[in-house]
Amino acid sequence: MLTTDELVDQALKLPEKERSRLVEALLESLPDYSDEDEFELPHHDPAFRAELLRRSQEIEDDPTCTVSWEEVLKEARLELDSPEDGRCP
Repeated sequence: MLTTDELVDQALKLPEKERSRLVEALLESLPDYSDEDEFELPHHDPAFRAELLRRSQEIEDDPTCTVSWEEVLKEARLELDSPEDGRCP
């Protein structure tokens, strides 16, 4: 049996659409949490789920509209390093 790290490594080698299906299946496998619990998983929120479905459809309709994780990190780091935010770098 694969370790979790090995499974993650294998999953990351899947095409984007297959990784998306895997994430959806994993989220669906998690239990529902009642209002009594400390927190609720966001994928059970109808608005969150609708947003996930909207974004998934957007990617299926136009795969060129995606931004790589590396680009997201680069932009976030630039924004965090910007003196305009009033925080110390």
